Amino acid sequence: HKERTQRDFPGLARDREAVRAAAARRGLACVDARALFAAERAPFDAHLCDMVHPSPRGGRVLARGIAEALRGLCSGKEWVRSSGSW
Repeated sequence: HKERTQRDFPGLARDREAVRAAAARRGLACVDARALFAAERAPFDAHLCDMVHPSPRGGRVLARGIAEALRGLCSGKEWVRSSGSW
């Protein structure tokens, strides 16, 4: 987030860390939107429409990251089908 957003909403960093910590305590995967956005070849702001909510571009980046995480978590599971009909 931009410096101003961090200043105006100091709880964002705390909340982000609380989500990571809760996921870690429970052994759950946690997709880091900031890391996904940082890996893109576009300014960070291009991924957000208001410095909190994802823009359409940011939504696509998040969707790919979540899909990748799910593939990793679900690979080898007999109930997962990568193609075809159910």
